[in-house]
Amino acid sequence: MDFVKDICDRLALMRGGKIIQIGKTDEVLSSLTDDERQVMGKASSV
Repeated sequence: MDFVKDICDRLALMRGGKIIQIGKTDEVLSSLTDDERQVMGKASSV
């Protein structure tokens, strides 16, 4: 997620194919569920 924080000023969070939140990167990342954080962590290590 460090890459996302370094690159993005704004972010969109999607669940089920729908955008549910758009905003500042830190605000949107704070809305992630534990499962979403885990998935993003695994994706960034690939």
